[in-house]
Amino acid sequence: MSERAVPAPEQALHLLRRFFLCRQDQVAFLAPWGKPAPTPVNGQLDALLAGHLQGAEAPETTVRYRTSHGEDTARGRFRIGSYTPAVDGTTRWLCLDFDGGPDHADRLADPTYAAAVVWANFGAAGLPTYLERSGGGHGWHLWCFLDQPIPAAKARRLAMALLPAEVELASVLHMTVLYIRHWRGRPCR
Repeated sequence: MSERAVPAPEQALHLLRRFFLCRQDQVAFLAPWGKPAPTPVNGQLDALLAGHLQGAEAPETTVRYRTSHGEDTARGRFRIGSYTPAVDGTTRWLCLDFDGGPDHADRLADPTYAAAVVWANFGAAGLPTYLERSGGGHGWHLWCFLDQPIPAAKARRLAMALLPAEVELASVLHMTVLYIRHWRGRPCR
């Protein structure tokens, strides 16, 4: 088992900008009600990312968001997420979610086997990937960060081509990469 590598804050910020943030005009933040919500960046991307990376050590930022009751603001240090694809329909990464455990309706019979097979398929195709245990501990996330942004539809086709046919599903396969099939209501093909 390898140890977790934690880059310096400046390097982590650079890596997030380069590989993870498909959009730098808007991010998701963990809203006061405990769910992700969109917020415009408004020139404070580095401050938002510092709050994500450094927690209480970072200065607070103010975010704007909309609810069914109108627009509001929150001040603090927030967990930040990336929206994909970018406005031009490209993505810098793809992530496959191999769900397991009883709390998922669309779980795999053996998420560890499925993740290992797909990890090997990506490796055989010359694509480096990073495998991480999912938050609940019953599944896996397989990340592939791309050197250059590519059309989201192409990324999805790539992922689908590298999925094995023999993976036994507990019900239906759930993959984060499937979420990039629609953008602003338009299918990506």
